[in-house]
Amino acid sequence: MKKNIFAAIALVLSAAAAASAALPAGDNVFAALRDEMGRSMSRLDMDGLGKPYFLAYRVDDGHYFGLVASFGALERTVSYDYRRLTVDLRMGSPKFDNSGYAPNPWDDYGTVADWNLPLDDNYDALRFSVWSATDKAYKEALENLSKKKAFVEARNMTELYADMTPQPAFELYRPASAERMDEAAWT
Repeated sequence: MKKNIFAAIALVLSAAAAASAALPAGDNVFAALRDEMGRSMSRLDMDGLGKPYFLAYRVDDGHYFGLVASFGALERTVSYDYRRLTVDLRMGSPKFDNSGYAPNPWDDYGTVADWNLPLDDNYDALRFSVWSATDKAYKEALENLSKKKAFVEARNMTELYADMTPQPAFELYRPASAERMDEAAWT
């Protein structure tokens, strides 16, 4: 299995920039992110409720190692690779979007959906996972935007600050060197 290590990869592309992005050659993770981002920004519009105005993906690809011991005796060792996708999708406009709204103290204020990605570099499997995560983020964004609008209207709030400052689209490809712990020594 070809292993790509990404400490944090952020892709923020407009639909036009997605088509011209110069990706690392032969990297199916980037290809799946680029293709799904292009599709989502140009065609994602459920029941005419609107398209996202902002979409960002971040992939964390790494290895987890942990030991559990009691009174000097090793009880359990955990070691596995992971690939995690974070999706930040915003509906509305930079002035008023789905971010920053939490209806109760147990919810967070974010716009982020987390998703596990396949570890192999199969394009179709990666693309389906990215699509699933984007779909989940889109539906949550629509719901939070409508709740936030209702909250603001119910309280007759007039002084609101912009949720996001518009910036030009950008791309960031940052491969990270990864050091792996000496698991045998720690064990």
